[in-house]
Amino acid sequence: ALGLSAMYEKNFELAASLFGKAIQVAGPVAPYCESLARALYAGGKIRQSATCYEQAILGNPDEVRLYFALARVLIQDNRSAEAVTVLKTAIALKPDIAEAWALFGGALKVSGHVEQAALALQQAIQLEPDKAAFHYDLGLVLGQLGDLERSEAAYRRALQITPWFPEALNNLGNLLYRSKRSADAVDCFRRALHYRADYTDARYNLGLAFQSLDSLEDAENAYRRVLKVAPAHHAASNNYGNVLVGQGRVRDALARYQHAVELAPDNREYRVNAGMAQLLDG
Repeated sequence: ALGLSAMYEKNFELAASLFGKAIQVAGPVAPYCESLARALYAGGKIRQSATCYEQAILGNPDEVRLYFALARVLIQDNRSAEAVTVLKTAIALKPDIAEAWALFGGALKVSGHVEQAALALQQAIQLEPDKAAFHYDLGLVLGQLGDLERSEAAYRRALQITPWFPEALNNLGNLLYRSKRSADAVDCFRRALHYRADYTDARYNLGLAFQSLDSLEDAENAYRRVLKVAPAHHAASNNYGNVLVGQGRVRDALARYQHAVELAPDNREYRVNAGMAQLLDG
């Protein structure tokens, strides 16, 4: 009870100490090992958390929830191949749990097995077709495979289920932008920002889409707002410079390019843009 109270108060170090003492008294029983794993994870001790989840599984090998938790920790610890193995065991125990297949797909994707990841996510969707996150993850994987048509369909299905899904809106917008459908992309980015006003990636992408439509004033406004909240966003500074050149404001553009170069001095494009602006400015 004291350990749970410490977890509630977000005193994770104390919680881990209390759960550790409970294990010393009662032995490595699964509930205490799981609680210790959670406390260690919450306290940022990822690898130690994985060890405790492994011990919890030894004490309760039929509890698939423990395999899911261990897999998530392993993925975060850049041990995706181990996560794949753990999830294979979980799926063998209970093959009809959609979450297991979705996690399996995520682990396969991170491990570089993208085609297998798509198959796993399709199985998750077959088991639980109305889970927006599964369709979103499938969209990511299909996009990585270059199957843009099916990727778009997956994002659109995710948005049918959850229209207020800003990441899906942003990724669909990116796909539309790359497919030369910038007006539709603008709509997606605006909707993403409606649901999350501080979504910097979506606002930057909105600037790109406006720029491709030659809506330079709107693009300028988007980049300016990005740089207001993320002044180290060198790509926004560079593209802001491009917009200013398009408006004939070369001196202002030079300042933007120079800022981008300061942030990313090894970027050749930024250096070339700054050099050209300096020449044009005389």
